[in-house]
Amino acid sequence: MNGSTTQDNSAPPWLSSEHESLILERVESHVLHEFRKTYGDAKPSLAERLQNVWAWGLGSAMAATAALLFFVVQPFAGPSLQSKGGVGLQAISANTTAVRVKPGQTGSVEEANRWKVKLGQETKLAVVNENPKKRRVQLQRGFVHVDVTKGTMEQFVVESDNVQVVVTGTNFTVERQGSWMRVELFHGSVHLRIPGKESVMLKPGEGVRVHVTTGRHKKYDLPPASHRSPQLRFQWLQKKGRLNELYVYSMDLSVSRQVAKDKQVELLRKAADILQGKQRDSQSLKIRKLLSYTKVDNSYNDLNFAERIANCERVFSFDTTYCIKLKEEFVRRYPKTGIQVGTIACQLVDDLTKRAKANPSFRQDDLAKAEKLRTQYSCKTGQ
Repeated sequence: MNGSTTQDNSAPPWLSSEHESLILERVESHVLHEFRKTYGDAKPSLAERLQNVWAWGLGSAMAATAALLFFVVQPFAGPSLQSKGGVGLQAISANTTAVRVKPGQTGSVEEANRWKVKLGQETKLAVVNENPKKRRVQLQRGFVHVDVTKGTMEQFVVESDNVQVVVTGTNFTVERQGSWMRVELFHGSVHLRIPGKESVMLKPGEGVRVHVTTGRHKKYDLPPASHRSPQLRFQWLQKKGRLNELYVYSMDLSVSRQVAKDKQVELLRKAADILQGKQRDSQSLKIRKLLSYTKVDNSYNDLNFAERIANCERVFSFDTTYCIKLKEEFVRRYPKTGIQVGTIACQLVDDLTKRAKANPSFRQDDLAKAEKLRTQYSCKTGQ
């Protein structure tokens, strides 16, 4: 393929339904074009028969062959991207590149002299080339720090589900975990488009936390550059008396992949101590309860693990993604005959199905997992 995009063959490409439709549409067009090149002006009945074969799904084998031909014949027209660190790139259509960060690593991806995006652990996104001066970053999960050189782009958009962060030249971060995302602006200006809500404008030194499903959001001021680390941010929020914000930030931090697990435990304990010292006993108690789930402990037995799962929705009511991960780990760790595994597996089927309906970013993977578990454990709908 043309351009400097490199291939990462260690993982299959991430294809959204939009990209799958695009690929199939172009493959079909290419097959019809090659057919007409070979046979000239085909009679209508022949062309119609070919299209009907495709429409009825009888040409799946031909589609697979044509898809390969499509990628060989069609030049890659996407942005010329360079990556550093533990970042893999893979072209998934003529104008789209999938970007994944390998487990336990960080890195960056950029178009030289135009824009650069630093990527946190386990970040997953796609870069779409809409035209020579428009880029769209589809963030599925993780953390990005975006730096767009002023004057080089007409538009640069970071979107997660239906929430869009629109910029032309600026420096900002976006983190998406589970049901929430945070956008924090350091230089320039951005505005957020949230379905059903008025656009949110950010100035340098401002941030906003958005619940991506409901669109609920709240703006806040950022600490100075010298207090951007989580520990110093706690101190700054405590000094400013912004204790509710400290509580929400610490809860978000507990599911963030940008802080090592042992560091998370240390920070959560600090937040609990701060809140308890300010007579915020209920918030402090919730964080301490959360610690029992966050702390790495490989010695717990079946009963404790099952109890953690039973209480998970109550403790993690702000983010069900962690509960899904906990159930997936339980099913993976224990055989089909293990304690309560059938019940938990069928609960997981329901959880995955609900998340697929509410969150398009997870839809394809979740529905596939749910169907596999439903068959394996003979789960009934709604069990």
